[in-house]
Amino acid sequence: MKQLTLLLMCLLLLNGCSSQPKTLPYPLEISAKGIASLTKETPFNVAVINAKLLGFELQQFTFFKTGVAHPVIRVTHNREEIMLIHPSDDRESIASIAVTSAKVSHQYGRVGTDFETFQAHQPHCTPSFKHHITCTLPITPSLEYLFEEHMLKEIIWHSSS
Repeated sequence: MKQLTLLLMCLLLLNGCSSQPKTLPYPLEISAKGIASLTKETPFNVAVINAKLLGFELQQFTFFKTGVAHPVIRVTHNREEIMLIHPSDDRESIASIAVTSAKVSHQYGRVGTDFETFQAHQPHCTPSFKHHITCTLPITPSLEYLFEEHMLKEIIWHSSS
């Protein structure tokens, strides 16, 4: 009987620990102006961005592009990547935000939308490299849509557009 009780307690404990909320703390939508309260005026600063994205986890790390170090802020929720925030050349403000999660809404589709559905919006597209297509929409020039294997992989907001 003790073994059965111990087994049930372990199962309940494991089940409770593994169940994490699947939804975001509040809805996020990417638009021509930015995402949430992140705009072209937002400084590229973890503390400032963290204050604007309460309920999300932020990590700043460095990646190397052609031998040059570039900082990036990774935004996650329950260990799932939501977006990557890239700085301007002077590293003072946000240059771009790459949405990588279908949990972020967008007027013309989410990450995971198929290319055929997206074509209804009459995008301007160019092949970028094998099995990749980059598109823009005339009505949202600050947004870029990256398709991989005919599925929307990222929506990228550019502050300079």
